[in-house]
Amino acid sequence: MKRSLKMLLLLIIISSLLVGCGSNGANSSGANTPADANSGNEKLKIGLSIDTLTNEFNTKLLDAINAYYDSQNLKDTVELIIVDSNKDTVKQNAQVDNLITQQVDAIILIAGDGDQLVPAVEASVNAGIPLIEFVAGTSATETRTSFVGSDDFVAGTMLAEQLFELKGGKGKVVELQGPSGHICMLRRNDGMMDTLKKYPDIEIVATKVCNWSREESMKAMENIIQSKMEFDIVYAQNDEMAMGALNALKGSGIDLSQIAIGGIDAIDDCLEAVANGEVYGTVYLNSVALGQKVMEVAIQAAKGESIEPLYDVPYEFITKENVHEYMK
Repeated sequence: MKRSLKMLLLLIIISSLLVGCGSNGANSSGANTPADANSGNEKLKIGLSIDTLTNEFNTKLLDAINAYYDSQNLKDTVELIIVDSNKDTVKQNAQVDNLITQQVDAIILIAGDGDQLVPAVEASVNAGIPLIEFVAGTSATETRTSFVGSDDFVAGTMLAEQLFELKGGKGKVVELQGPSGHICMLRRNDGMMDTLKKYPDIEIVATKVCNWSREESMKAMENIIQSKMEFDIVYAQNDEMAMGALNALKGSGIDLSQIAIGGIDAIDDCLEAVANGEVYGTVYLNSVALGQKVMEVAIQAAKGESIEPLYDVPYEFITKENVHEYMK
């Protein structure tokens, strides 16, 4: 009898332990809460899609992003996946698709073309992944999650006004443009053309697509010089092209004091040319501030926090008078 009673008590104890284990297991396998989903040490994954690293300004942006990443010691909490499409929009769309497949938490996009990268924006947002257009956006302004950068129309206006005023409102302009269809090219050109309405004695004598390239702009300017075309203003949509034009002018022996050259981006060797009086000025877009801001916004978006649709970083104009404030 005593033996039977002991066996009964043992069975009761075992049953109660099993019930306890079952109860704990049911709680852990229930529906996940947001806190559950974000718990643990899993890193946030942020994709950065860059159209090209062949121009200095984009490399400065990447340097700024990496500097912020290091200064904030993000390596343990954020994985940054960087892809470069090397000016190939088909490749850039595919790279964004691959980032989506990797289930990144947010995507930063420097678009190679305002229209051709719309599918990348739509694919990301449709997959529930926030997409932040950075500096060079697309025409999908109603689809993107946010934009970090500046209005290129303002840059175009600022550069045009500075050059046109320098020449007293009279002159012949050679415009060196970025890639056809690129949103920055279009907006900067729009800014110049809008400014042109106020200067009836300013004439555009040549417009050349040079694809942000120093080499292409140098060749274009050499051809213009050889054609004996008269001009006294070089409106370059970026500093790489301004430097290419400068090299062509110096090689031809033209008196640089008679030519007003201006660019956009404030890259290092253009700043030196401004300091030397060879280039009149450049529109400055703060790459350090941009890199910091886009990372802050991307991390907020990756965490599911609310972000603004637009973050504007203002331009400044640099001439010989203030260039040393911006030089390293």
